[in-house]
Amino acid sequence: MTFVPPAARPAALAAALCCLVGCDDGVDRPETVAVSGTVLLAGQPLKDATITMSPIAGNTRPAVARSKEDGTFRMQTYMPGDGVIPGEYKITVSKASEPTKSYDAPGDESEDYAGSTDRGFEEGVGPQELVPERYTKAATSDLRAVVESGRPIEGMTLDLAP
Repeated sequence: MTFVPPAARPAALAAALCCLVGCDDGVDRPETVAVSGTVLLAGQPLKDATITMSPIAGNTRPAVARSKEDGTFRMQTYMPGDGVIPGEYKITVSKASEPTKSYDAPGDESEDYAGSTDRGFEEGVGPQELVPERYTKAATSDLRAVVESGRPIEGMTLDLAP
């Protein structure tokens, strides 16, 4: 058990309450608008891609989403699926490769894993980006969206050319 000096108890109590109920109740948050769609690479659904909507101007927060098995996504700014703050955005998409080999868990003395430093990627190379580079950076992506107050965007299609 940790001893909290009497003088520090009010601050400790306030910190504990913030952890339990949250310091930000959302009252001062700007309006968000639902934005959802599908991300495709060469016409095929892109699973587990990260979609980021970065504001072009203003103090607006970015929004993010992760695509599902069928390529669908729902953007979030503060909480899952809450949408995007109205404004103009550049959109980026990225997806890293997965290991090409499988290994048993560390501590397992199997021949595949024992003494190996290779974790499934090519030697000396980490995960590889699977999305064409131009879509992975706001400076080069030509994907844009304008989100208007009270006007949800459902069914946006981000079709990435190879």
